[in-house]
Amino acid sequence: MDKTVVLAGASGFIGRYFIRRFAADGWTVRTIGRHRGDTAPWGEEAALVQVITGSNLLVNLAGRTVNCRYSARNRRQIIDSRVRTTAELGRAVSKSSAPPAVW
Repeated sequence: MDKTVVLAGASGFIGRYFIRRFAADGWTVRTIGRHRGDTAPWGEEAALVQVITGSNLLVNLAGRTVNCRYSARNRRQIIDSRVRTTAELGRAVSKSSAPPAVW
């Protein structure tokens, strides 16, 4: 059985580990992010829906780094970045004809 995982925000330390680990375990890995090489970019709903459709697992690691001073501004950016990416993924999942069983 082909297993497919979609990793959103996989460019960080944990994301890079997950990419290697899932691939080593035989999973097909698709990524959503801001970098060249990602399967789909943020902000392109149709591409997100396409990447998510037919996958078994969706993992959201996206968001502003927490490696910073915890000023009011930075805390707000950390929270907002996670809320925005989760909402964007939610819209894509809701439009998918075959959404992942686990998010």
